[in-house]
Amino acid sequence: MLVVVPVIAAALLPSSSVLSTSSARRSTAAARRWTVITANENPFGSFLDAAKAAAASASEAAKAAADSLAPIDDEYNSSPERQARLTEQQRIAEAKRAERQDLNAAAPAAARPKKNPLEKFVEAFTPIEVDRDGNPVPQAPPPVVDDRDAGEKLFGFFFGEQDQGVVSGIARTAGAPDTYPATKTEFADPVAADTAEMALLRPLLKNTNLEYLDLKCVYDAQRDGWTADAFHAGTNYMGPCLVICKTRGGAVCGGYAPKGYAGYGEYRGSIAAFLFTWPDGDTSSPPIKLQKNGGAGLATIDEPETGPRFGADGLVMMMNPGTERIVTSKLGPYYEVMPDGSRSVFSSKPSSDEMTELRVYSGCWPEGERIPFDGAIPFAIE
Repeated sequence: MLVVVPVIAAALLPSSSVLSTSSARRSTAAARRWTVITANENPFGSFLDAAKAAAASASEAAKAAADSLAPIDDEYNSSPERQARLTEQQRIAEAKRAERQDLNAAAPAAARPKKNPLEKFVEAFTPIEVDRDGNPVPQAPPPVVDDRDAGEKLFGFFFGEQDQGVVSGIARTAGAPDTYPATKTEFADPVAADTAEMALLRPLLKNTNLEYLDLKCVYDAQRDGWTADAFHAGTNYMGPCLVICKTRGGAVCGGYAPKGYAGYGEYRGSIAAFLFTWPDGDTSSPPIKLQKNGGAGLATIDEPETGPRFGADGLVMMMNPGTERIVTSKLGPYYEVMPDGSRSVFSSKPSSDEMTELRVYSGCWPEGERIPFDGAIPFAIE
């Protein structure tokens, strides 16, 4: 196929007096010529053919030169004399290099880690912080990615974040304290700092949050006053606590409140709550321990205008004005009945007595450790 292409052989020239009339005519005629060019003709064909021929000749020459060289494993490079010349470190390095090469050759291509060809380039142009002497400043660790789901985040918001790893107090919490009914067959070991009364109560605290802690008296009615305000002033926000009272009839009794007090008018549930009593006051004999009945609900009632209350009627010290020392007990609905079937922790009277002493003991928590249940309980499923 032929293509007719007009070729402009002359450009427009500025008018000049030196140009003759005949020159102008020849220029105009040249501009009107047509040249016929074959469409498939390559003007560089001969140049490319010459380049290919030169490349082929160079390749043959290089191959011939390589064939004329001595093999790599010649006498100098592979002889025992060369091995003798190498130092011990060089022999070890060569052995390791050969081992790596064999492993790389044997490993499938898919198993080999892919290298980023731009990694070194990116590192070279990544700005780093240096000190006054030009030394790189250690970079902060990358932020921890929170991979918890929505439910775990919501639980942490209301109940606090879960402790990870070995934390303070792990020996005390290893047996999941205050999550099971109170034990009647195991007893806590004594603690060196216990007073006589603390040592009397210590065996009752097995598998509780107070088992290994030193105890302190946070409320004493004879010292602080027989009022509900004084009781809450000493016990609020102190975490789990143990209540003990002595009655005019001779009984020594009390109860363990796993979730303590805060004075917010809450009904605090816990399956680990329990009552204890020496009905006749003989503390040389083992105490009677009474577990929570009917599930965890209503283990203690935490109202700011009343004293300690275990269940609605298990062991109640209302501390109302005029009857501040009256304590009542009705077992069965919320706490176990006595081994003989009686429904009171007292011996002389069936349901009530007058207190002569009332004290509350709480734990001495390590510095920096969070006290459990030291405030309101916003949400709980009992």
